[in-house]
Amino acid sequence: MSSTLAEIFAGSFNKFKNYVRKSFSSLNEYDAEDIVQQTAMKLLGNVESDTIASLTSYIYAALRNSAMNMVKKQRRERLSDKMEGKECEGSAEDEAVREELKRHMEAALAMLDEKSCFVFVETEINGKSYKALSEQTGEPIGTLLSRKSRAMKKLNIILDEYEN
Repeated sequence: MSSTLAEIFAGSFNKFKNYVRKSFSSLNEYDAEDIVQQTAMKLLGNVESDTIASLTSYIYAALRNSAMNMVKKQRRERLSDKMEGKECEGSAEDEAVREELKRHMEAALAMLDEKSCFVFVETEINGKSYKALSEQTGEPIGTLLSRKSRAMKKLNIILDEYEN
């Protein structure tokens, strides 16, 4: 029944690509195409399609997860670039802006509780997976997700104030 999965991808490639583009506006057309292709390759190689109740729902969930992973990766790269000053290289004024941003980010992280800060830094900055972090800390993945969510909400408020 793997051919059914292949047929779904072949017949709906553009529909899947449009879904990714519309659902994740920060991704460009090439990113969306890559996500659909990579997801198709993963699913075609690893999934027993006869054990899945709704192949289409399964594909959309896989596409959404892959797209979210790419968005997170791009966000980590942008944050890392800002922290390293790649976007602010040059004049003394640029260096001052970079240092101010770094101080502000460190201050924002310091405002978080220790556990939430740890989860945020490990997942967003160091790129660690929740599964690996769960194994390292002994905490359930749901607990880690909750801490990260609280950290993101608080950081968004703090950093929004900085930008305004």
